[in-house]
Amino acid sequence: MQLLVPSWYPYQCLGRALDEMLGEPLARAPADANVAAEHVGEHWQFIALLDGGEPVLGTTAIGEALDRRYPTRRIIGIDPIGRAEVRAHVSRIEEMFWCLVMADMPDHPGFGRPLWNDGSGARERMLEEVPWRMDTIELFAAKRTTRFLSGELPSIADAFLAALLNTAAHQGIGPLLLRPSLQRWAAENGQGRPFTINT
Repeated sequence: MQLLVPSWYPYQCLGRALDEMLGEPLARAPADANVAAEHVGEHWQFIALLDGGEPVLGTTAIGEALDRRYPTRRIIGIDPIGRAEVRAHVSRIEEMFWCLVMADMPDHPGFGRPLWNDGSGARERMLEEVPWRMDTIELFAAKRTTRFLSGELPSIADAFLAALLNTAAHQGIGPLLLRPSLQRWAAENGQGRPFTINT
């Protein structure tokens, strides 16, 4: 099982958070154009999990594949209700993560393709949505009764939240994302316990 991670910082943040969620680093596939073209196509700009057969794409699908490999870690929840809760968290956090990724795409040196939002105000409009999108994530974080978003072990949702906060910090907008419950989550689970979180 290997993780194929592009060199651009949002994907590096997500790859590191997956390692920290598991408590051990996943093996990395060589991040070069030939390996990427063989497994996921020439225009490779996303994380993929390689485990023989077809590559696993998409954060939820990667979480489910890791859950099958590490069943005691409860990566996508402990029961049907817990799994639904984790998926709900991932859906909201992933939407915010990709919002930041797309907003910063014009500064991505290796993207190499025409941008759909080039010359428009789309970047600014996406960043304008940050406060209310984070308010939604804050509502979920405020309801947690356990150390992590859904249970006593870190899930794929926690990993995605760590990656989101680190991506925002890299963009210089980390404080814009933090809310009281999210700050508590970061304080409890940052500093290598298990995540490294920059704000």
